[in-house]
Amino acid sequence: MIQRIQSIYLLIVSTISISSYLIFPKLNFTLNDISFMNYLVTPYLCLGFFLSFFNIFLFKNRKLQLKLNKIHLLIHLLLLIIFFFFLYQNKINYPDIQWITTPILSVIFLLLANKGIKSDEDLIRSVDRLR
Repeated sequence: MIQRIQSIYLLIVSTISISSYLIFPKLNFTLNDISFMNYLVTPYLCLGFFLSFFNIFLFKNRKLQLKLNKIHLLIHLLLLIIFFFFLYQNKINYPDIQWITTPILSVIFLLLANKGIKSDEDLIRSVDRLR
């Protein structure tokens, strides 16, 4: 149901995930001969895209939608902590710092989507009380 505002926010999160993969330069950072881009960032972006896109179609089950949104929010916060940790250790260079904007913007829009889902749930509960 695209006319709900939280669906728009979730669509923006999925767009952020795909566009950041296509627009931003690839990370050259490796940790113990494991590419940070291939084993952490790319699966994170794919999971972020599919989870937010799938979450749009759960508009009839708001409680499940809210739980999945919270799990999605936790994933973004975890990656944000990892980025800041490596930035603090000077392992991420200046051109790669733009990757930090992806989880920050996603967290903001996921919080707005959570607020919209909660307001819908409150509206439904108030209507059920009147019947």
